[in-house]
Amino acid sequence: MRCLITTYQVWTEELDVKSLIPDSNIRRRLSPFVKRGVATGLQAANSAENVGVFVDSIVTATGLGCLEDSEKFLKNYLVSEEQLLNPTPFIQSTHNTIGGQIALGKKLHGYNLTFSHRNDSFINALMDALLLLSENESNAVLLGAVDEVTATSGHLLHRLGWDKAFGEPKDVCAFFVLTSVDRPDENRSDSLDISNDGLVIQPSHTRVLLEFNCNDISTPTDCLTITADKSSFLSIADSLISAILLLEQGEESVKVIDNKFSILLKWHS
Repeated sequence: MRCLITTYQVWTEELDVKSLIPDSNIRRRLSPFVKRGVATGLQAANSAENVGVFVDSIVTATGLGCLEDSEKFLKNYLVSEEQLLNPTPFIQSTHNTIGGQIALGKKLHGYNLTFSHRNDSFINALMDALLLLSENESNAVLLGAVDEVTATSGHLLHRLGWDKAFGEPKDVCAFFVLTSVDRPDENRSDSLDISNDGLVIQPSHTRVLLEFNCNDISTPTDCLTITADKSSFLSIADSLISAILLLEQGEESVKVIDNKFSILLKWHS
């Protein structure tokens, strides 16, 4: 299976959250992590619109969901002895909070699904997005990977030996806009627009081609291969970001491998 990565966005402090989430009441209710995830996803979708790609489906992946809101709700539950509980942390602790808020912000009423399968979350979400595109169920899919590490979860992972086995656990917040390889070109451009905040807007004739084929991909002989990062449940998304950056630096193709899958990235013309 394959698709095109039209735009991608990772969280950066330079994103203008106020303009991306203009409703101050919504911003006030959202936890910092949810706010970052929603802003990142909206920026990726908005940037895709600049090259004529309009998202109509959202697929997000998360390993453990919105932990900060979950912890806040449970603490209130204990402190108040089950009395006068604030429902906001509970509502926003659900795993699909970020995908839902993005849909509200973009007024999207189409396909919206969140995968929470720990280490398999992002790969399952990617496969779902690829199926949507291959079966013409969607014109453009916003694929997101969002996970946070709180003080409590970080302490527990440390006790379980996570840092010794995989490295220091870290937050993940990355979104990709995926389109079909057979999608007709729109708004063609002769130059590559790369901003300084991690955002890449690929003209339609130089977009990144992603091929996913569970270790059956025929790899070019000069292809650079990197092993998928495992510092978090969704670190494969960070590995894809690293692969795209390597393409921007001059690599012809980059293959991200794991013991379960292979993902080949290269420029598409």
